[in-house]
Amino acid sequence: MVWNVPRTHRTRCGRLFIIQNLRILILRGNRYFLRRIIRSFNRLLKLSEKNSLNAIQEMSSGIEQNKLVISASKYDMFTAPGEDYYSEQYWQLIQDFMPDRDNKINLLDLGTGQGRMVQKFLENFPRVEIKCCDISEIAINNLKVNVAISGNQKIDAVVCGYASYIETINSSSIDIILFTEVSFYSPGWEKILLEIRRVLRPGGLFISSHRSRYFNAMALLSLGHIKAAAQILEKNTGRLFGTSNLQFSWNDSGSIRDLVEGAGFDVLKVAGLGVLSGIKGDPHEFLAEPGILSVDELQVLMKLEKQASEVVPDVGRYMIFVARKA
Repeated sequence: MVWNVPRTHRTRCGRLFIIQNLRILILRGNRYFLRRIIRSFNRLLKLSEKNSLNAIQEMSSGIEQNKLVISASKYDMFTAPGEDYYSEQYWQLIQDFMPDRDNKINLLDLGTGQGRMVQKFLENFPRVEIKCCDISEIAINNLKVNVAISGNQKIDAVVCGYASYIETINSSSIDIILFTEVSFYSPGWEKILLEIRRVLRPGGLFISSHRSRYFNAMALLSLGHIKAAAQILEKNTGRLFGTSNLQFSWNDSGSIRDLVEGAGFDVLKVAGLGVLSGIKGDPHEFLAEPGILSVDELQVLMKLEKQASEVVPDVGRYMIFVARKA
């Protein structure tokens, strides 16, 4: 596998090469008069070496972060117990804001995974056209197997990071943008909010979901990581669950609202996904585990969770935001 080296790294390496050769040329001249210049170049060389090392470290960190996302994509949202319940809960929490079923809509799904939300839109909009991306080739290949297209529906699914992919989308060309369960693995995600606003049509919808500070604290405490839980209160990014270089992102619903509104959106709804339930390993699994419940029990649980979702959004497995381009 060949990794593309960032342009900043190439530039720094080029500077290092030039400085080394200039030193050689200087040493061939008058040493007495140029001694101080040599010392200056030595200092500059050390600085360039340090910058180059930093660039390499940043690149390695990015590669490891990508590996984390790709590894997470092996978890199949279509077949894992309970995940069909949560995809339906997503839909029930956002469906009141959806356009008319007969409308032709353009959907952009950033970090689509295996396409469980894509499938929801295909089921509900006969004339939907979808663009979606994911950094994992495994996820995109699974999406192509999992989703069923018919009639006037179209899908363009590509292997690409969301930040790079959205730059290729025309301004004011998208009706709805999905960004669900992506920010948790992507510190700095808020940098693309202005790009999201750019590609949305006037009145277009931005639907996102984020991991909460409260949920991460519960997860760490339930695993016995009491001291590690302290960082959850102190910052919004960091290492979790014993990882070394990998970074995660979390926040409070109020802070996410401020970020989204500050980027030029009107927040229409904030709700928690799974505020009274969890999959195996979640801190809420002792309350209710959808994967082992009967159909009748799931219907009751869904009703309870929908009622509580806007009261305690930060308690949920994810916090869902529905916003409109102002």
